[in-house]
Amino acid sequence: MPRRRERRRTGGVAKQVNPLKKAHGNKLDGLAPDWFERMFGPRCSFPLVIDLGTGGGEWVLEAAQQFRALNFLGLDVRDDALPAGTSNAGFLAANSADGDFDAVLRHVSKYCRVRFVLAQYPDPHWKRKHRSRAMLTPSLCRAIALAAPEAFAVRTDVPHVAEDARRAAAQPPSLLDETTEISEDLADLLAVPTERELYVRRKSKAGGDFPRLCVFRATVVDPPHHLLAEVVAYHKTSTTTVLDP
Repeated sequence: MPRRRERRRTGGVAKQVNPLKKAHGNKLDGLAPDWFERMFGPRCSFPLVIDLGTGGGEWVLEAAQQFRALNFLGLDVRDDALPAGTSNAGFLAANSADGDFDAVLRHVSKYCRVRFVLAQYPDPHWKRKHRSRAMLTPSLCRAIALAAPEAFAVRTDVPHVAEDARRAAAQPPSLLDETTEISEDLADLLAVPTERELYVRRKSKAGGDFPRLCVFRATVVDPPHHLLAEVVAYHKTSTTTVLDP
């Protein structure tokens, strides 16, 4: 039987991770203070692309080989990414539901500009009672906006995931606006397909859903301090409910 990662990436149904379980907390504990500098070395000041929910990291590795002027950082609650093997790609086990993404953004901003943030085919969490496990939350969208990337792009073949992304981005204080304008650089980046996209495109020829793309831009370049404090406070005061897998 194919491994879970391979089933999920090639279109098979895989068991989805519950990021709210205690077992997935404290992912960044024990991380060296200079982990980013160690990861990218003299390249650590290069513009960064962050791939959320990177899975095995196949897309990151392929994109890193094609775009040498960018660094790529893959984040996933699963710790099963492939070895990087290239100087402009790295992977980190992180849990956005546990506030890890905020911590990562604050750290990397000391070194470089976050140019693009991507969420490519995130787990859909079909059952409504499991929607609280979704990666695309209002707090995540605010954290992304505060990093002021050139764009935040969501790719999915599941309609409700696109709708959830739009709702999360629109929650006040809304710091992300959806746009239909896609820069040439972002278009070139998105031309690198994920394994899931290749599967979806094959399915679309048989009448399935074609991949949807939502692109957002930050509405503020220098966000007020109270908004940053709000994002940090959210993770300090929120209570976590552990759900059955």
